[in-house]
Amino acid sequence: RFLYPLPITTGIWLRLHPSDLNRGTAPTPCNIDPLLELIGMNTRIIALWSTPRSVSTAFERCFIERGDFDVCHEPFSAAYYFSNNRCSNRYAEVTPLPEHDFEHVANDLLRRSRRSPVFFKDLAYHAKRYMDHGFFDAVRHTFIIRDPRWAIPSLFKLLPDFELEETGYELQYQLFEKVSARYGTLPIVIDAGDFCDNPEAMMCAYAQKLEIPFISRSLTWQAGPVEAWRLWRRWHVDAENSTRIFKHGDPGEVPGHLRAAYAHSERFYDELRKYRLTPAPTYGG
Repeated sequence: RFLYPLPITTGIWLRLHPSDLNRGTAPTPCNIDPLLELIGMNTRIIALWSTPRSVSTAFERCFIERGDFDVCHEPFSAAYYFSNNRCSNRYAEVTPLPEHDFEHVANDLLRRSRRSPVFFKDLAYHAKRYMDHGFFDAVRHTFIIRDPRWAIPSLFKLLPDFELEETGYELQYQLFEKVSARYGTLPIVIDAGDFCDNPEAMMCAYAQKLEIPFISRSLTWQAGPVEAWRLWRRWHVDAENSTRIFKHGDPGEVPGHLRAAYAHSERFYDELRKYRLTPAPTYGG
């Protein structure tokens, strides 16, 4: 079970905008430190692995409202896009820095977990090169999925030139399979549609599975900017302007130019949906 310290201030991993990242050099990060051996699996770090446009930031917002977790927003996005070993040239003009390398980011999360439980949300494809890394043994892995009829058109609006990898579904499924095989148990899977339809019951079920308290007040908040989201703020306008989780209607037909990406993503979504969490029958705050 998690140990709960005194209430803490929500943690922030990266406060920078991509244009701010061209600045000097940083110390070379060390390898994963010996703390990994002491923490063990399923103890003080919860990961929520998502695809883009999957209501995952709103889910993260609920953990910010709880107040008992150090919440980190997409910490490995820096490794994927801005590190010395980056996997994408989307931001090729940004000088890579050692402080954005996977080992540096992972060590930061491990050290922070010494002080308080950590919750981080990230896109599974950001970890594509590190899915077999020992750091993952220190993490309780959970997943949030969303019908690609919603996610793919939404992604296109914000990133019209997205690569197929950036839809995220295939690598999310790969990570789910690796985690399941490695630890011999099925990770928690939340379907964003279920969460939007019944946020209280779904968050309660999620908390029960993790053996953490369910806090009903975390499902509402004051609209406004969240500093931890600054790097990717344009992606989170809806989440910042919201005050709660709300239901979504029918997404309609996928436009013709996106059908190939949708077809590729749908099969992985359908597989993961077989394992989705069901709402808690009873719950209380």
